[in-house]
Order: sequence, then structure tokens, then C-alpha cells
Amino acid sequence: MSFYSNVSIMTTKAGEQRLRAEADAAATAIGATCKWLSVNPDEEIESPKTTKYGEDCILLEWEWVKFYDTFKETIALKEAIEKVRDEGYPVEFCRTGEETDDYEDDGVQEGMKAHIEILNVINVYFD
Repeated sequence: MSFYSNVSIMTTKAGEQRLRAEADAAATAIGATCKWLSVNPDEEIESPKTTKYGEDCILLEWEWVKFYDTFKETIALKEAIEKVRDEGYPVEFCRTGEETDDYEDDGVQEGMKAHIEILNVINVYFD
């Protein structure tokens, strides 16, 4: 059985450029191809939907993808996020899975005007 996730990354324009470069470098170092940030017209992992927020914030989103911690591509992306943060670029990461308790949210990073967060919403309605 496969489980799918929605994955979002918010960063700055400069952070996005560094993240793409570091993801490729991290993937090469472990013998993988980091498909997450590439243009993949024929791959299972599609290119991220990219949305600009304000003048300097970029949101990268993937919907309904396999994002397993054991996948080399996932390891490379997470390593790239940490390296880019260590260099001083703000990068926020959120992942939601199929179950309500299956999520990752690494919190707010300083240095951006737009941020991402996970919200659980309960709607009330009347018959």
C-alpha cells in the first residue's frame, strides 16, 4: 500500500536558487537524482507548483506524492533544506499525509514576510 503526502516549501527567491543547487549536490553525493526540484515532464514526481508571494517569497508545492524518509530523493531534499538554512536562507517545510496525525511542520523561519503552516479545520453545518 502506498501513502501520499502534500509537501510545501516556502523560501525567498535567493533561497530557492540555493535550495535547487544544494538538492542536486546532495543527491549526487548519495547516488540519487533529486527529482523534487527538477522539471520532470515524464517522471512520477512532477515539478513543484511555484507561487510568488510578495516581492521575495516563493512557495513550492507538490500534491499527492510519495515522500518517504527512506527515498534517496527525500533524503537529498531534506539535507539541502538544512544546508541552505545553515547558510542563512529562510526555508519553511510542511508535509501532510493521508492520516490526521501524519504531518511535519518545522515552524516559522525569520527573514520572510510570508509563511506556511498546517491548519486542521472542522466545519459546522446545519441540515
